[in-house]
Amino acid sequence: QEMLPFPAARRVETPTLVRIELVLWHIVHPFSLIVKSLYWASWVLENPLEDLQKISYLDFYTHGFGQFWLLLSFLLSNVPFVMCTGFGWCVTYALIFIAWSLVHFFTKIGTPEPCDGYLQNECPIYSKFDWHKPQLTTVIALLVCLVACPVVCTFYATLASRCRGRHDVQEGSENKTGTGDCEEPKVEEITVDATAL
Repeated sequence: QEMLPFPAARRVETPTLVRIELVLWHIVHPFSLIVKSLYWASWVLENPLEDLQKISYLDFYTHGFGQFWLLLSFLLSNVPFVMCTGFGWCVTYALIFIAWSLVHFFTKIGTPEPCDGYLQNECPIYSKFDWHKPQLTTVIALLVCLVACPVVCTFYATLASRCRGRHDVQEGSENKTGTGDCEEPKVEEITVDATAL
């Protein structure tokens, strides 16, 4: 029997809009969980649990149900999530936000609404991320970049590989790490039995 080589696999260039969507995907999911976790952690540290009833529906929806819907869309989608890519974009976004918050602070842009303790043009974007308190804000920034980003990206990559299946190029191949590889999978040549056609 004569075995003919299958046509060599061509590398197809990913369209620009798809690449942009993948970058946003690797930013939105981890950072939404980080922001919501920081919100609830700061709330619990500052308020007694009896005050939970005082949280508005909008706050609860934004920082509770919103995360539920994002996780659901993540689990039901088939868009891959890779640990290295997610971590890189997550930290990049964090650094861009930190830089913007510093510009906002030094140029005294302020906020549309007045805040407690400062003139309106000195109000921080978020009261918990306030450059008037540089030591605490620096610690928060370092924790987000060095702890929260890798932990949350590992969580999402594990969730993607364990709960949604694998996204490898080769059918039947396995992702041995379970959290998304940093290397591209190898494409092997496939032979087809010409007599079976």
